[in-house]
Amino acid sequence: MSTPVRIVRVLPELLRLNGSLGNAEVLEARLRWWGVAVSLHDLHAGESPPDAADILVLGSGTSSALETAAAQLTLWSDQLRHLDDDGSLWCGFGLGGDLLGQEVVSASGEQFAGLGLTPVSSRLGGHRFAGEVSGRDEQGRVIAGYLNDQTIRQGADVSPLIRLDLDAHTAWSGHTAVNAEGTLGEGVGQERLWASALSGPLFALNPALADDIIYTWARRHDRTLPEHTASHRLADSRAEKARRNILDRL
Repeated sequence: MSTPVRIVRVLPELLRLNGSLGNAEVLEARLRWWGVAVSLHDLHAGESPPDAADILVLGSGTSSALETAAAQLTLWSDQLRHLDDDGSLWCGFGLGGDLLGQEVVSASGEQFAGLGLTPVSSRLGGHRFAGEVSGRDEQGRVIAGYLNDQTIRQGADVSPLIRLDLDAHTAWSGHTAVNAEGTLGEGVGQERLWASALSGPLFALNPALADDIIYTWARRHDRTLPEHTASHRLADSRAEKARRNILDRL
């Protein structure tokens, strides 16, 4: 029997805002529909990280959660970097995505170290954007979700996860890049890391992104996945309808 895919939800008691931990459940469901065994583990403050993990998920959190979450990640930093060295995949949403970066600065100016897995530094308290958005990922697929963010993000040579249909004059400071066509790049897309401020949850509305992560895991473990099952197709159809509804409202 093959080893289950080990999905770890990091600090779910702090990083679970706006249904962001539902992204882990989307990954779990899509793996199970393929007949792949899954182990879903919650890593709480004060516990020891597992010795091995395939996918780690950090959800979004409030500004009041920043100090406690950052302090716990600092305590775990050696173990979490060991998991990264072993090839673990990372998903971060909102504050969880920011904590995967270089540092997060509170609105009052207090600095907290991130895990250093992305080139992005963040500061809470920028120009807020709240509303439905759409865009395309690097493969040209339509992406949609809800953005409620008031963060300043900066970083050199960032590869955005999503190219939003928002021009560079939009009053929002949380973008990670300005694309060549003059639109805003959102989030971070790396070989083994996906970070975004979009909610929905993002993977429920855009299951192709979840499949990107699963296919990356499969390639790393020499696993071949079959065609989508009826359950995949039903979920994808419902997600497509939800995205179309968002696009119609924009």
